[in-house]
Amino acid sequence: MKYLKSIYSLCIATAFILQSCYKDDSVAATNVLPEIEVSGIQNNYTVITKVDSLNIKPVLENITHEADYSFMWLLYDKTFTVNAGTVAKPDTLASTKDLSILVNKKAADYILVFNIIHKKTGVTQMNRYNLVVNTLNMNGWYILKDHNNQTDYDFFHPDGKIENWMQYHGYTSLTGKAVKSIFIPDMRTSLNSVDRFGALAVLSDQDIAMFRLENGQRLYTYDNLFFTKPSVKKPQNITTTPAGTVGLINDSKFYVLNKGGLFANTPPNDYVLSDKIGVTSYELVFDIKSKSLLYVSGGSLTRFIANGSAMMNTASDLMWIEGAPELRNTGAMIFKNPTTGTGRLIRIDASVGNFFIPGSKLVTLEAEIPAENPVLQAEQLGGNYDSDLLYYSKGNQVFIFDFASLSSSLQVSFPEGEKVTRIQHIKYPVPVRGVVNKLNYIAIATFKDGKYKVYLYSLNSIGGLIPKSAPDFEGTGRVSTINYIENGLGSRVF
Repeated sequence: MKYLKSIYSLCIATAFILQSCYKDDSVAATNVLPEIEVSGIQNNYTVITKVDSLNIKPVLENITHEADYSFMWLLYDKTFTVNAGTVAKPDTLASTKDLSILVNKKAADYILVFNIIHKKTGVTQMNRYNLVVNTLNMNGWYILKDHNNQTDYDFFHPDGKIENWMQYHGYTSLTGKAVKSIFIPDMRTSLNSVDRFGALAVLSDQDIAMFRLENGQRLYTYDNLFFTKPSVKKPQNITTTPAGTVGLINDSKFYVLNKGGLFANTPPNDYVLSDKIGVTSYELVFDIKSKSLLYVSGGSLTRFIANGSAMMNTASDLMWIEGAPELRNTGAMIFKNPTTGTGRLIRIDASVGNFFIPGSKLVTLEAEIPAENPVLQAEQLGGNYDSDLLYYSKGNQVFIFDFASLSSSLQVSFPEGEKVTRIQHIKYPVPVRGVVNKLNYIAIATFKDGKYKVYLYSLNSIGGLIPKSAPDFEGTGRVSTINYIENGLGSRVF
């Protein structure tokens, strides 16, 4: 028969728990009790936080008087770092023999400990089991919407829907109208941290928030996201770059965040930026004062050299801009002259050298658009990562615009009064060399009578929208952005 002697303290680090707790062989430890045989508990548990419960009823095989014992359920996080200057502190789940709780822990690996304590002697038998906590957050569609001046996500996952995802995770929705949402890979909370994770950054027109994807923890708000917080809170756009930085336009000023740090101002300048950003090798932004396109290099706003003169001092407004980074590495934009009503379509080869090598061919297409061309009256616009195509809406109709012919063709007519609020190309995984895309849609969101619909259109061989009879998602509010997440990795917003 096996015996346990008195254990005077619990293990102080997860590493100890994973191995074993020591036996005290001192003279004072004279109480010897037989080891209790425990059944009815699995060695390994896997649960989904906020969804699943742990219901465990241990059976103590060789106890004569159960009233002589007390019980304790503890939970240790396996990610605890030994020798980090702190002591591993468990969460107490219950002080009963049976365990019945709704799991509400962050996604991680844990050690579940069931302590059996002899009341008279204090002898404690520790029984250890593995617990893996997963989350619904890692797979599905995040629909950023606003309703009654409140911005939040509706999250559609494989098993259902979470309405107002921020509230579901214990936070208030953002005040204001929804502006944009992006997925940020390999985020971290300090420059030296080895804990890297996917994050969602969301903008309303009055606030900013950043969430850790796996557990829905809100990491930052407008108040703690800047080295020097801007006095005017007016978020306008946010993006990630292939280089891994995050760019933000707030109150017509540009800010850059290196992961693990905070948003920093660009060097002093008198530029007044529009709310539009295109992402290529560099971020492309537009100065309203000089009517000129700029690019962001090394955290600074930079003017183009002579080969970019077509985008400088344009005397026009920037109507639309979009980048196709990585594989295509192009950018496209439409300028509209407020006086003549005419437009100009420009496409660039965004290879890095073209931005600063004199004589290189930066502009690869420049075409004048007559004032009567319907694309210049577009309300919502969205590009196609793979092709020289632009999708745009007018009222309840969506058209496709071809760069080569400057002509438009009707693609879909929604029911009367159903207004388009977003057109977006969604590709997953993010297009890079050697990766095969398994998801490729033009996502279109509409709004009518306080309700939204989101349609995911597959494409034919020439980029046209394949008709469909019903929306893929519906809910309350007006949609501004659609993010797709799979296994904790997200699509880029094009």
